Parts: sequence; C-alpha cells; structure tokens
Amino acid sequence: MDASRAVRRLRTRLLTSSALGLALAVNGCKEAVTDPVVRPDSLPASVEMLPSERPLFFIGMSYRIGARTVAADGTWLKGARLNPQLFRWSSDAPNIVTVDSLGVVTAVSEGAARVSATSGGATGTATVTVRDAILRAWSYPLGATPGWGITIGDDGTIYVPARHSLEAVAPGGERRWSFPTDGVSFAPAIAPDGTVYFGTSAAFMAVDRSGVVRWILPNRVMITTSPAIGPDGTVYVASSDSILHAVDPAGQRRWEFKAGGRLSAPVIARDGTILIGADVGYLYAVGPDGKERWIYRTGGAIQSTPAIGADGTIYFGSEDQHLYALSPGGNLKWSLPLPLARAYSSPALGSDGTVYIGGDGLHAVDASGRLRWSYPGPNPRSGTYLFMTPVVAADGSIYVGGGSLFALAPDGTLKWEYPTRLPTTSHTIVGRDGTVLATGDSTLFAIVERGR
Repeated sequence: MDASRAVRRLRTRLLTSSALGLALAVNGCKEAVTDPVVRPDSLPASVEMLPSERPLFFIGMSYRIGARTVAADGTWLKGARLNPQLFRWSSDAPNIVTVDSLGVVTAVSEGAARVSATSGGATGTATVTVRDAILRAWSYPLGATPGWGITIGDDGTIYVPARHSLEAVAPGGERRWSFPTDGVSFAPAIAPDGTVYFGTSAAFMAVDRSGVVRWILPNRVMITTSPAIGPDGTVYVASSDSILHAVDPAGQRRWEFKAGGRLSAPVIARDGTILIGADVGYLYAVGPDGKERWIYRTGGAIQSTPAIGADGTIYFGSEDQHLYALSPGGNLKWSLPLPLARAYSSPALGSDGTVYIGGDGLHAVDASGRLRWSYPGPNPRSGTYLFMTPVVAADGSIYVGGGSLFALAPDGTLKWEYPTRLPTTSHTIVGRDGTVLATGDSTLFAIVERGR
C-alpha cells in the first residue's frame, strides 16, 4: 500500500469515527448510525430564542430561556431543553444577568443584558431586563402540599388548608395555631363571630378563633368544597356524594339537597339563593329551604364557584369553552366563547364590572359579554398557561396563579411574575394592606410591591 492511499484511508476512518461519535452523543446512543455524512441542509441556519425578550422582576429571580436550531427552510431541528449539549450560552453583562449551561438566567442587578445561545455556528440572542419590583416579605412553611384556597378573617388571621392540618397564620407570618386533622383540602369560611368552619375527609367542623373545637359533625364521605355562610348563619357545604348540606351554627343538619356530579363550592345570592355548579354541566339554584328553584344546563363541566355581580347577574365558566351570564332567575343574558379553551376557575369581578376568568389563559370580559383581552402567559409560544381563580385589588391590579404568581394591570399587561414551583395550583388573595398572599411548594408566602 503506497503512502497516499494509507493517508486517505486513515482520514476516512477518522471522519467516520468523529461523525458517528457526534451522532451517538446527540441521540443518546439509542441506535447505530449507518450514514456518517452530515448533510449540509441539516445544519442550523439560525438559532431561535424562546422568548426573544424576557423581564425578571427581582434580584435573584431565575428563568430558563429556550432555544432551538432552525434549518434554512424554517424547519425546526433541535431544542435546548432536550439537547442542551448542542448549545453554548453566554451573557454580555454578567454583572446584570448570569446564564448557565442549560440556559438558566439569573438576575444580579437592575439593567438589561443580551443572552446568546450558539449551536453549529449559528447564534440567537434574547434581551433580558431586570427590574427589582417586588419583595418576598415573609414565608410560612405548611409542612405539606397546600390545599385549595386561602381565607383571611376580620382580624387579619390567614387560614390555609395543608392536607393534614388547618394553619392559622398572623399577618406578619407567625403561627397563631395549627389544627391537626386528616384531609383538610379546602379553605374555611369565617363567621362574623370568628367561628371557623371547614371540612375534612370524614367530618364537617367548627372551631373558634383560637382553634378550640366547638363541634364536629361526622360525615360518611369527604367534604369536597369550601363552605359558604348565609345571612342567617346557616353554613352550606358540599360532599363527594353530590349532596349540598345545610348546617346551623350549632352543628345541626337542617337539610340535604341531592344534586348530580361532583359539586363546586356554593355561593349565596342576596335573596338567600344558593348557587352551586356540577361537573355534569348543571348550575343549580337552591332556596334557603333546600328546594330546587331552577337549573341551567351547559355543554361542559362546571368546576368552580359562580360570581354574583352588584345587579344580581350570575357569572360562571364551563368546560364547554364558554363564560355565561344569567339573570337572578336563571335566564341567559349572554354567553361568550373564550378564545383559548376551557374555563376552570371561578370568575372575579372588577369594580367597573369587568369579569376575569382563568383556565387555559386569563380572560377579561366586560359586563355586556365582549372580550376585552386574553393573557396566555409570558411566553405564549411555549404553550398556554393554566390559570387559577384571579383576585382583583382595589387599584384594579389582577393577581392570578398558574405555575407562577402573576400580577397584571387592568389592561392585561404583565406587571410582575413570581415563580411558585407549582405547575398549576397556586392560590392567591390580597390583604387589606395590599400584600399579596399565595401558596406554592408547601409554603405560604407574602409578596410586597416595592414603592407601596
């Protein structure tokens, strides 16, 4: 064999081995590669950043920016989440924003930075802006995944269900008391005299404002909603056997109403009518005497509590992708198909009559049934966020949980975001002083906006 043939053969072996090694690294060694040649049309022509602009709202906040390689014809090739080894990350201002090998950016100081991802000779750039807008004032460990909802008493005490206990927390984040019991999944209702009503896996009970038991009413099945208190002190709550219970303040059953399907938490109209949704698609109106007044049927499950406007209009969402408005007598005033998908949350009402409802997106609808805006999340291209029930503050700001805690201005623009480390179940309430309270990752925490 002459020297030139030997060199050519060695070069071929080296090229084949290098291409094979790269293919195995990218594909996780799943299968052998038969064609070691990398075609020019499979090389990235550009890198697309997801999103191309990203605000961070407090020092220390982190966010993983996405990136993907794109061929010359616009075909998506590889993404950074599944193939982080293909990308090299950098920040042009590490004193403002740092970035690690997975594309996780972290806020260091206020300002703006450009974060770049490079792959195959192509580079994409995203602008990251840091604004120190909020402060985590305090946090309270719940010791378990939080249940549904938060309640604030007249004295400022914050009540949070924590699966195996009901926690009573002072406005500053100190423990007032903890009531141990099994299956506390829903926030309590607080009577004017301070009595705390809540359900468990096997009972409905009342404790006083110090956490001392007043009475326990055994139930053969689990209580599955938060209670509602009528003007005469009667407490209404639903259980997993599709029964709405009416209980007097002394713990005696007044009546039971058998509905169909899993029931939402009840709400009480000014005339004493109890309204409650069901996952079979019905909204029930029940009188204070336990008699059915009317039923309104939708094309999908009603999973959440209706809201009642100042004029008595009843607003609720259905998984048939509509928001409904009914008269106090149960007649349809209007229904609005929502632009994204199902409406899971309870509606919240603004002082101007705007109806806010969460689900696959957060939607703002005026009192006549016209869509004002929809907010899909901070990065719509990565998928729509699933939002819980929003709350509206006195200044018109809307706060809603959905993987993070979001604050929106009345026009639907994002004010700030705080990660909660829960995919969907972040529950929110606003205290009298404007402090925003939310749950996430086995914790109750308080957020204060700087400048308040």
